[in-house]
Amino acid sequence: MKRVFLVALALGLGFLGYRYASRSAATGVYEEFAKAWAAGNQEAALHLADGEKAWREIKRNSRYDFVPPAMVELIHDIGQNIESFEKLDDGAVAIEAKQTVAFDPPGVTSAIGGAMRMSFHHSVRMRKTPDGWRVIGFQPKLLEVGEVRRH
Repeated sequence: MKRVFLVALALGLGFLGYRYASRSAATGVYEEFAKAWAAGNQEAALHLADGEKAWREIKRNSRYDFVPPAMVELIHDIGQNIESFEKLDDGAVAIEAKQTVAFDPPGVTSAIGGAMRMSFHHSVRMRKTPDGWRVIGFQPKLLEVGEVRRH
């Protein structure tokens, strides 16, 4: 009985490990893509995408279309929070995430983390290709741009 329990436990842990590794690979590529997109590095973002549809969506939805480059002098930090991760029937995955970008506008220098923040909601579809996980669909939405209030 003890042996059956240990085998079942090992299989369960192996399955959980596989699911975690699969999810973390996809989310890692998404996070790399999202950082490149927020920093305005369209070439790096396009390198992590696959297909005409994804390339068109990335080019049409540049971060500069939401927040002009003249508003951002220096980016301090770019962070993502994965809100949901869903495996789709066709083998692709759907990721919903919130991205926050801390920045300084022209003429304002903050030593600690940026004087302003902008946040986006990302709806992303990804597929595993021979080159690894790639973005196949991307829909960003600007949530807010505002000052960081320090007390």
